[in-house]
Formats: sequence, structure tokens, C-alpha cells
Amino acid sequence: MQRFFQRTLLILVLLIGFVYASSLQTVYVTKTGSKYHEDGCRYLSKSKIETTVKDARAKGYEPCKVCKPPVALKTPEGIELFAIVNKNPHPHAAKN
Repeated sequence: MQRFFQRTLLILVLLIGFVYASSLQTVYVTKTGSKYHEDGCRYLSKSKIETTVKDARAKGYEPCKVCKPPVALKTPEGIELFAIVNKNPHPHAAKN
């Protein structure tokens, strides 16, 4: 039983660390756009302003659907969770 609690605590600590690190990941916004992007996105050709996922989300920016930067999701309780979208889906995954 103690081993179960130790593993659960370890997973919780790792998850909190991942969420925190993802929120501070550098992303970029443009002067006129409403999306935030990863470095190298084709939509950053005219302007590129460095920020973090947390700040971009706080200012109302949404993640770009082309470069798929880290996203922040809100739980019903208002807690923000950050995640990195899998850019290389499993080769056998169903396609939409």
C-alpha cells in the first residue's frame, strides 16, 4: 500500500512539473494575429514577438492549427492545464 502512495505521489509531482514547464515554453505571436506559434511556423514570416504559452493564453491568443504549439486547457474548476500536442501521431492511428 505504501508503494502505491509513493508511485502516485511521484506521478503527481512529475505531472505538476510538466504542466509548469509547458506553461513557460517560448512561443511567438505576431503584431496583428490572434494565434500563437512555435518557432519556424510559416505564419511568422512578417513579425515574430517572443512570449510564453501562459502569457499568450492570458492575452487571449489561441494555438495555431498549423504548427500546433503547446496548448492550455481549462478544467471546469478554472484550473489551466498545459499540454504538448503530439505532432507525430502513431502510424496506425485512425485518420479523420
